[in-house]
Amino acid sequence: MNRKLIIISCVAIIVILPLFIYFVNARNQKRAAANAVEQTAGARDGVAAEIPADKASDGAYSDARLIGNAYSSSLVASDSNAQRQSVVLKNDVYTVTFDSKGASVSSIVLNEYKEKGSDLDILYKTDPDRRAFMLYRGGDLNSPIDDVFEVEGRTMDTVVFKRDYVLNGKPVTLRKTFTLSNQYMIRINVSLTGLSASDLAGLTSQVYSLEFAPYLGPAPSGSKRGHSADARNFYIKKDKKRRGINFAGSSKNVFVYKDGFDWFEWTGKYFSMIMIPEGREDFDVSVYKREAYDNSVILSRSNDFIPSSDGSVMLDDNVYSYIGPQLKDKLQLFDYKEDNDFKLSGLSLSKAME
Repeated sequence: MNRKLIIISCVAIIVILPLFIYFVNARNQKRAAANAVEQTAGARDGVAAEIPADKASDGAYSDARLIGNAYSSSLVASDSNAQRQSVVLKNDVYTVTFDSKGASVSSIVLNEYKEKGSDLDILYKTDPDRRAFMLYRGGDLNSPIDDVFEVEGRTMDTVVFKRDYVLNGKPVTLRKTFTLSNQYMIRINVSLTGLSASDLAGLTSQVYSLEFAPYLGPAPSGSKRGHSADARNFYIKKDKKRRGINFAGSSKNVFVYKDGFDWFEWTGKYFSMIMIPEGREDFDVSVYKREAYDNSVILSRSNDFIPSSDGSVMLDDNVYSYIGPQLKDKLQLFDYKEDNDFKLSGLSLSKAME
């Protein structure tokens, strides 16, 4: 009898114990998942869109859908004799090489720093034709404004690019002006003249998007185990809070934030790129992780204008970009307008060091 009880007990243990372990693990996994969702939601604080990476190349989840609607208006470049050329501006802290194709930036060398004895280019590129501060039509990353611009003017610290277009049958002029500061700040001015209120009706919800890409340098260490200097993180500051943007594993590659912000930061161990739109309520910000070393921070300008009494509309936006070291004395220069060239104040950029 005792032997039968022992056999029955052993069988029961063999059958019941795995079931018990299975249900305990399932319960713990469910709790962990719930906690992860709660933590991620708290970190995002206002992130309005998440698109799975495995859907990013699908037509229904194309780049255009990720950032905004496909551009439905006709913005066509007028005839031009402009030739593609490079323009180099150099000051104490920067040597910036501009490309008249797309009025973009192909190199940003930090003059006060070296990388293994060579110039430190903060734009790390695996594709030599990838450029920073490209414009796109509306929110459509499939529709770059990559025409050759005329170099309209330049000084020691400023370059102005100009290109004429036809928008819905009307002539307009697009200008991009870059101004360098010795305080690790670049101002990008985007202006579009010749607009009228009727033209706005034909635009999508975004007028244009401005992209910083492809990757924040310096070059990765190449270590298979990873290196602390290789880490890159994204943060958004709104009011007094700076929050991290967490990509929840490989299944997430895009975040879109549509709730107003003070500045957006892409940071490594030693250097940061901080995007600061002057009209902060006019821009959405997106992060798009394309590949391992090809990411984008994108500011999309809303189609929200108040026409003047004659029906004309002036688009004249300033976006500032701190591109430099994470040093408190450099970052604090933008707390008081008396301390910096662009008269910026109250930015609290030193929070980028937290």
